[in-house]
Amino acid sequence: MMGNLAAWGRDWLPVISSTGVFVTAVVAYLAYRQALDAGRRDQWWARAQWAIESALDPAGNRRLPGLVVLTSLKTSKLATPQDAALFDTIARSIQAELAAVGPSAVGPAGVPRSETAEPVRTQPDGDLLAQAAQLLAARADSAAAPRKPAPSPISGP
Repeated sequence: MMGNLAAWGRDWLPVISSTGVFVTAVVAYLAYRQALDAGRRDQWWARAQWAIESALDPAGNRRLPGLVVLTSLKTSKLATPQDAALFDTIARSIQAELAAVGPSAVGPAGVPRSETAEPVRTQPDGDLLAQAAQLLAARADSAAAPRKPAPSPISGP
């Protein structure tokens, strides 16, 4: 009985140890991918925060660049449906604000132009409306197709 157990261990030990090494490597790779995806999402969110703040800038001079960046971020694989809905809400609020006051009627900080001595905004409201419409029309990548995992920096092209 003891001889059979020793023979079994001697025969199967290489297989068991190789399987253990393989499982450990798979777990380590999955942990690496999860950390990589979390880092990408953190960087994406930092850009999204800047774009949201810029799009809602009361002075108005960063609104168009903010909307352009939001449009780009909305189509990213990292954007969730909730992110896309937030970006759509921002675009709609900008459209509603511009529609409510009329073109070029709002000065910096949302004050009507008649009450400010500041020059007319260098950025036409038409550009803002067009970019807001483009943001609404942009289809979030997560809604368009199932997500594919990002290419690994370890594997080749």
